[in-house]
Amino acid sequence: MIEQAAFGIYDVSNWNANVTLEYGMAIGMNRKAFIAFNPGRTDRGDVPSDVRGYDRLQYQDLNELTGEVESLVVQELGTAVAANPLEAHRQQVISTIRVNPGRTMGQIAELTGLEKDYVRLLIRRSGEELETEGATRGVKYFPAGYNP
Repeated sequence: MIEQAAFGIYDVSNWNANVTLEYGMAIGMNRKAFIAFNPGRTDRGDVPSDVRGYDRLQYQDLNELTGEVESLVVQELGTAVAANPLEAHRQQVISTIRVNPGRTMGQIAELTGLEKDYVRLLIRRSGEELETEGATRGVKYFPAGYNP
């Protein structure tokens, strides 16, 4: 797996012998290898002198380690645009309103096959793309600029 990975992260806190061996193998195989290290779990005097100067992901807790790993992944692999998981459904709701203007939240939910509370969330995220008519219950939704 060391040969196939783009890079490896080796948590050497407490200097576990197996992890340290894997880190050494990665360095020996000329693979990209990064140390993760929690100084709260290991006395700095225990760190072998030949790796003290290497770049490392230093962390105190899991949240901090997560942030460090995310930064390293972006640095090494670049960024990918994360798809918004709600966007496809939001577009479905907008399209349904365009084809069926003047429908209520419940009717839109029925037409899309989505839960009413979920449709409410998606409509809230659609601000300028929609117009409403009525108040509270029975509000009807129209595409922005709708003119029958």
